[in-house]
Amino acid sequence: MRFKQHLTASLSAYCNGELSRADSQAVAEHLLACQRCRNEYDEIKLGVQLATHLPQLSAPASLWSDIENLLDAPTQQTPATKPVKQIGRSRFALGFGWQRVVFASVILFLLAGVGTVIYQTYFAKSPTTTVALEPAAPPFKNPSQDSVPPSIPSENSPLTPDKKFSEVASEVQNNKRDKVDENHHLTPSHPSTHQPVNTTTWEVARLAGSPLVGKSRLADKGKIAIGEWLETDNASRAQITVGEIGHVEVAPNTRIKMVEARPNEHRLQLAIGQLHAKIYAPPRLFFVDTPTAEAIDLGCEYTLEVDDDGTSLLRVQSGWVAFVRDGRESLVPKGARAITRKGFAPGTPFFEDASPKFKQALEKFDFEKGGKGELEVLIQQARARDTLTLWHLLSRVKRSERIRLFNRLVGFVPLPDIVTRAGILRLDKEMLRWWKLDLEIEW
Repeated sequence: MRFKQHLTASLSAYCNGELSRADSQAVAEHLLACQRCRNEYDEIKLGVQLATHLPQLSAPASLWSDIENLLDAPTQQTPATKPVKQIGRSRFALGFGWQRVVFASVILFLLAGVGTVIYQTYFAKSPTTTVALEPAAPPFKNPSQDSVPPSIPSENSPLTPDKKFSEVASEVQNNKRDKVDENHHLTPSHPSTHQPVNTTTWEVARLAGSPLVGKSRLADKGKIAIGEWLETDNASRAQITVGEIGHVEVAPNTRIKMVEARPNEHRLQLAIGQLHAKIYAPPRLFFVDTPTAEAIDLGCEYTLEVDDDGTSLLRVQSGWVAFVRDGRESLVPKGARAITRKGFAPGTPFFEDASPKFKQALEKFDFEKGGKGELEVLIQQARARDTLTLWHLLSRVKRSERIRLFNRLVGFVPLPDIVTRAGILRLDKEMLRWWKLDLEIEW
């Protein structure tokens, strides 16, 4: 079993974006594999979110004046000690001046007042009033897989990361998104009438030609607001500065929309065209919606393309990106790519230097209802590096086919000490994650 050092001491700085790009990426990759550190991260992230909901209260100016007067007043001499109270074999001598008593009382009174306001604001309201931090996604369930624990993906479902970590880190709010129809126009989805208007804007810089932001041509630099589209023709390029976490370069013939801009969610919608993103932030803060999937940044650099028919192609230059749709997640590392098409779950990730036969068989398996024949080609053509694809396929095939995949995988990278064959075949989430750590050496 590989020695794995926990990063608890770095999580607070990581959560607040205080680490360097390299350190942030290292922590992000560690969180993907370490349950203990993810649990710690969840608690820290939740504390940060709770703090954003607390009101800022100011003490009356007269109160601070009274405290300063008490501190400046000359203290009276008191005996060094007073009669002591014996408790068992210990003796304690307490001697306070009246100024200290008054000062302590004032501080306690102030703290009690603040506590009362917070209680009345958040806990003393009617039972139907709650502090809404984020929606909780229901856990994945497959009634046909009674033998598989609820936390384990079924045979026909993909591996998914820990739900709690994913929910707190990303706060994916599907009911706030807009849907793109076949003509790349918007269809509003359940707009909320109780949400405050977010007036945040991001800076847009012209790189070439005359990009269009909303209804205005971009001369040099400008702003894009939530709900606005940025469009480039065949001679135009632009760059969007994504808050303080990175930037996105928009290629020619691209239509892209700013969807959300909050501290824990920066979201764009790519209807057609191409973008190149460089993000320097903790995982699951930057999202891009396409007509066929959602790209979730895990601290990286990547290129995302959308064709006229909605097909999406993701290529990762550094770090990791999660490609997600309908509960299936493909984890795409540096040097790999994944494809999505309308009517299908995200395709299985593969490395760009895989053999042509391997890639052709995978395309048929993902999008042309390929079966045992295509799976056999994948097993025979796989290199040690192609265990990325085989590991994802474990949860996308039936048990009988899973055994063949397992035998091929274990031939490249043996199981860690704490992982068992039976655990992998029943898709034990933790065992799959532990094995993935060793497999990543080949990736």
